Amino acid sequence: LIFLAASAMSVSAASAIPPDAQAGLVRYALATEQLSPALAYEDSLEGESAGFLRALLLLDSGNVQQGLDELRKVTEGQIHRGQAALILGSHMLAQGNPEAAEPWFQMAAKAGTGDTRQHALYELAELARASGQTDRAGQVLAGMSGGYWAAVGYLNLSTDYAQKDLNPARALVSLRVALAMAEKDGVSDRSAQLKSRLLVRAGYLTFKQGE
Repeated sequence: LIFLAASAMSVSAASAIPPDAQAGLVRYALATEQLSPALAYEDSLEGESAGFLRALLLLDSGNVQQGLDELRKVTEGQIHRGQAALILGSHMLAQGNPEAAEPWFQMAAKAGTGDTRQHALYELAELARASGQTDRAGQVLAGMSGGYWAAVGYLNLSTDYAQKDLNPARALVSLRVALAMAEKDGVSDRSAQLKSRLLVRAGYLTFKQGE
């Protein structure tokens, strides 16, 4: 009886809050990782972002399979399609299934915008690198906009070149491109840390070249 009463109170409280306010509360809960207050709104969310927010709530509260199923539904629409596909691809990759991850990353790159698209392209470049297709990885990176993900991609590519080539020229060129990409990262602290890594790596390769 106590459980039923508590459930009824949660439903009543959720229905008393306007849909726009519910969505805002859920976003805040996800951002602060304080999910408990937002769980009452899971079934009452409305609007074009409802499915995506519901999926995130399910994932973050441990209901992984339900969350993944909800994300798949989101990818069948137009709103948040790229973001949902990126999360699905990342999940598949974390499960050790790059073959299943690749189509989701391709969808995210095609349907997503901004950071979502750049992240998806980075992941596609990494999949190419992991399979030994460094040229293909370079082609993907060449189509990316300047920023964090492109910079990290070129850093990783330079590592491959340094391991394969006796002459570090290609690795150094990749690092110079990575530095240029890092300059365009809008997150200043992250950009500064990445540029420090790149400069250390470039200094090491230049030293090795002079040996």
